[in-house]
Amino acid sequence: MRKMRGHGWRRADCCLHLEAACLPATRTNRTVMPAKAGMTLAIGSASNSPTPWTFVRQNRRVHTLPSAPMTHWQGLEIISRGANRICVRDPGDPTLCLKFELPPAERTRVGPRQTLRRWLARVLPSLGENATELRAYRRLRTRLGDGMAGRLATCHDLSVRTQGTALRCDCVLREDGSVAQSLYHHLFVDPRYPAVALCAAVDSFESWLLQNDIPLFDLNAGNFVVLEQPDRTLRLVCVDAKSVLSGKEILPFSRWSTRLMRRKIERRAERLRMRIRAALDPAGSLQ
Repeated sequence: MRKMRGHGWRRADCCLHLEAACLPATRTNRTVMPAKAGMTLAIGSASNSPTPWTFVRQNRRVHTLPSAPMTHWQGLEIISRGANRICVRDPGDPTLCLKFELPPAERTRVGPRQTLRRWLARVLPSLGENATELRAYRRLRTRLGDGMAGRLATCHDLSVRTQGTALRCDCVLREDGSVAQSLYHHLFVDPRYPAVALCAAVDSFESWLLQNDIPLFDLNAGNFVVLEQPDRTLRLVCVDAKSVLSGKEILPFSRWSTRLMRRKIERRAERLRMRIRAALDPAGSLQ
C-alpha cells in the first residue's frame, strides 16, 4: 500500500479479517468517515455484500452504516459466508444447513500455500474442506461419543445437490427457533453480551478441549455461534471442526505432542479472549 501523506500508512496497517466468515447475511457494514491519523483500515471480507471497509482506532470500530445485503445464493437462503465456503439453510429441513465449497471465482485471495491447497482439493475432493470437516467430526464422535453434545454442531454426511456437493449439518438454533448468531456477530455487529460473559464461555470451551486432548486450534470468532442457556450463562458451539485434522503447520508438531497441543490451545483461547475484550471493552483491554 502506498504511504499516504500525513498518515504514515504501511502495508502492515491494512489487515484482512477472515473471521467475517460467519457475518450473518442480514447485517453488513461499511464506513463512510474519512481516515484520520492513528487509525488503521480493516477490510472485513467474506460477508454477503460488497467488502465492508471499517476504520479502527485502537481495535475499536468507529462508525458504520449498513450496506445492501445478499440474502440468497443460487436460490438458497444464506446463513453465513466464509473465504472458501458458504452456509445456507436446507430448503427441505430448516433444522439443517448445507455447506458448499465456493467456486474459485467467488473465493477470497490467499497466499501460495493456501492456493496450492485449494488446487489439490479440486483435483482430490477428499482433501476438500467439506470432506475434511466430516472426517474430523466422525473421528471425534468415535472417540468422545455423547461427550461432544453441545460443543460441536453435528455433521451428518455429504449430500449431492443441484448446486454441488454439500456437507449437511445441524443448524444451531436458539430456543425461539431462529439461527444462532456467530461470536463475530456479537462482537462487531450486534454486541449484546458483556465481554466477561463471552470470555467465560471461551474458558468453558477451552477446558473441554484440554480435558479431552482435542487438537482444535482454529479458535476464531467466526467459527463459533453463541447460545444463551436457561441460567443466563453463554455457551459457545463450534460450527467448523476441520482444524482437528487440517492446519497451517508444515510439520504438525502440535498434533504429535500433547504438551505442545495443550500450549497451543491455551494460546489460541487467550488470543480469542483478548479479541473479545478489545472489541467490547477496549479501555479495560489496555490495562
